[in-house]
Amino acid sequence: MYAYVFKPEWLNVLKLELELAGAQIMSQTDTLFLVEHEVFPVPAFCIDIWPDVQKRTVESIGQAAEILKKSGKIWSHYPISHAGRGKLIQEKLRTPKKNFPIQFPFIQDPAKSFGVFSLLDQNQLIFCTHPENPIPGGVCEFIEDKVTPPNRAYLKLWEALIYFGETPGENNICMDLGACPGGWTWVLQSFGAKVIAVDKAPLDKNISKLPNVYFLEQSAFALDFKNLDFIKGLGCADREGAIEKIDLLVCDIACYPDKLLAQLLKWIESGKIKKIISTIKLQGEINQKVLEELNNFKNIPNIKIKQLWQNKHELTLFWRGNF
Repeated sequence: MYAYVFKPEWLNVLKLELELAGAQIMSQTDTLFLVEHEVFPVPAFCIDIWPDVQKRTVESIGQAAEILKKSGKIWSHYPISHAGRGKLIQEKLRTPKKNFPIQFPFIQDPAKSFGVFSLLDQNQLIFCTHPENPIPGGVCEFIEDKVTPPNRAYLKLWEALIYFGETPGENNICMDLGACPGGWTWVLQSFGAKVIAVDKAPLDKNISKLPNVYFLEQSAFALDFKNLDFIKGLGCADREGAIEKIDLLVCDIACYPDKLLAQLLKWIESGKIKKIISTIKLQGEINQKVLEELNNFKNIPNIKIKQLWQNKHELTLFWRGNF
């Protein structure tokens, strides 16, 4: 079995997404669907996926704890039903280190991977030894920086980088499209990367003064990535003024999904971009037509579309090239 965990407000959307993919829902709660087989294309409107879910009938808290101990070392309780009983089971188990709200940067020790478990009712235990999301249950709430970033949009990129499993480094060139006022630029710059912030509107003055931030006053979607000569003169290139690749392109521009899709294909086809993280802004009701249009994104090789905890009426896409 597979479990798809979601934010309650997206219940009907994920249910429709699963049904359109031909999935048969075996059990559902306010935040989780159980289906018999893995679903393709992978649903977007879920914050966590539990592959190979096992289900056991248990007569006691101790029996449930023993079953889990035999299947894994560290367990996180995801409350669905009988939360108090689940908490008592959790007390008998090793628990992943929880610092909630989360301190960023978030560091997960691969040697201490965790499993998740829930109770469907008093005697029905379900569990998964390797959930997809590195944050237990996908609930990603942060200790916020309420001083430096110009708005709260930076939280989405924090979460996206945790899910992506990697962050830029000092030798990386990043580009932030539609950067104003500069929250995402601030995140990338905090890792020591050089950041080219692109927007027709200026950055927040505190962000523009940061080291390794280079502003390009330009319409983000008017850039031609087949030739990166437009970067020359910004001061971020090598001695010869050349940049061969953009290590990470990020985009949080408010535009229709079909326009973003057209730009995404151009970015990928240019061969100049190694990785992409972008928000897909959604307008109006999410119905069957919208879900079918999102399949155009899902059909792109090496791409993943994901609902993040910090997303509102939007999704986040991740793409890695073959570099």
